[in-house]
Amino acid sequence: MVDKSLRRVPGPRFGIALGVGALTLVRLAVATSAEDTPIEPAAKAPVPVEQRLVKWATEHHASLSLTVASLAGGRHVASHDGTVLRNPASVSKLLTAFAALKTLGPSYQYKTTVLGRVSDGHLSSLGLRGEGDPSLTSDHLQGIAARLSAMGVVAVDDAIIVDQSYFDDQFVPPAFEQQPDEWAAFRAPVCATAVDNNRLTLRVLPRAAGQLARVFVEPLGGAELSGEVRAVASGTKGKMIHVSVAPGVERPLVRVSGEIGANELPLAFERRTDDPRKVAGYALREALKVRGIKVPAEVSLGTGDGLPTLFAHESDALGILLHRLGKESDNFAAEMLLKSIGAKLTGVGSSAAGARGVTELLQRLGPEGEQLRLVNGSGLFDANRVSTNLLVRLIAEASADPTIAPEYLAQLSIGGVDGTLSRRLRKLPAGCLVRAKTGTLRTTISLAGLITRTDGHELAFAIVIENVKDQASTRSEIDRFIGELCLAPLA
Repeated sequence: MVDKSLRRVPGPRFGIALGVGALTLVRLAVATSAEDTPIEPAAKAPVPVEQRLVKWATEHHASLSLTVASLAGGRHVASHDGTVLRNPASVSKLLTAFAALKTLGPSYQYKTTVLGRVSDGHLSSLGLRGEGDPSLTSDHLQGIAARLSAMGVVAVDDAIIVDQSYFDDQFVPPAFEQQPDEWAAFRAPVCATAVDNNRLTLRVLPRAAGQLARVFVEPLGGAELSGEVRAVASGTKGKMIHVSVAPGVERPLVRVSGEIGANELPLAFERRTDDPRKVAGYALREALKVRGIKVPAEVSLGTGDGLPTLFAHESDALGILLHRLGKESDNFAAEMLLKSIGAKLTGVGSSAAGARGVTELLQRLGPEGEQLRLVNGSGLFDANRVSTNLLVRLIAEASADPTIAPEYLAQLSIGGVDGTLSRRLRKLPAGCLVRAKTGTLRTTISLAGLITRTDGHELAFAIVIENVKDQASTRSEIDRFIGELCLAPLA
């Protein structure tokens, strides 16, 4: 149902011309009785801009919620089931990004600390302590190894210790257990000291037909590798290569088999890790080994307590890291941020603590803040529930807050330009700009963000459609609605 209280009621329409028309009206009033006076037809109320999309959803047996509000005063200009709680999919990342900026601050930088005591070029133990940096890569670990080498380190005698204590030991985010057999990188686990998004990249480089292809896993040293790929004369386009990941003794085990065309380009296959807690340590061990530094055979878990700080690697500012949430819709970064929020607010780096922190923050926005059930930070799987009214209230609040607005808006995809909207909203009316976050699950499509119209008016909007049968046509209908909002009368 459309919230009738939010519809704009037009003023009276007059179809009477001045001058001769006015004179004609006077003559009619004199010459005829009241019963004979012609009755002007009642002016038709304007069709609500959301009516077409509501009708489409009904005809396709989909469940629709939408809210559109003017940033100038907050008045709703379109609404349908705006208080109903629905699964927002990756639009959940708007909540995580808002809470991260409010809790940690746009200039916040993650630190990954290197611990140890150097004596005559030897480290008895080398510690690596993370604080949840979602952007730490194997290249950064190479830089850490190079710096240790430059300090004169020639050997780590006893242990390489990975400190994961900043987060709890639940490295599978909430609701991710719904697909335990899914090994795609989008379902990567999280931990305080993580590298390369806790994903493994198997690279296959062809050689002459009949020879074994070169196969390796990144981060180097982060996983064990079993199997081989043989180059063949005919092309395979990667269809003949089989990749799987399984728990290993100390680190993940990647199995590979199959064939690759000798003239094909190198191929890459991404998979999530299983238990990620030692992967960064093994990647650092390999980086040290390449530089001729002697290293122990295995990596251990611990706190590194008692070891002095040698130096620390710092990430980019949070305001920059958020582009991974908004533009790239990075699930791993979102779940890492949720735990970071929990650690900052409660001292416990858990998903549950982070979800409570986000919920309490949003409840301060007003009654819409109660229209929420937050489980994880990414919106993946059947987890979160939120109303479109709350999403619009959140977007309006973030846009009006000078301490976070620049970073919050910059992380959103621009319609037809970049991120997950690079191929959508390309044919908007001239001068209309859309910044938004997309969401996709198997039966859910969502979109929420800001519209800057040609006339300068700014609208915050949120659309969630569940029970979707055809994702492509649903996106097209949403995009058409956005185009209509660019031109719809607001008076």
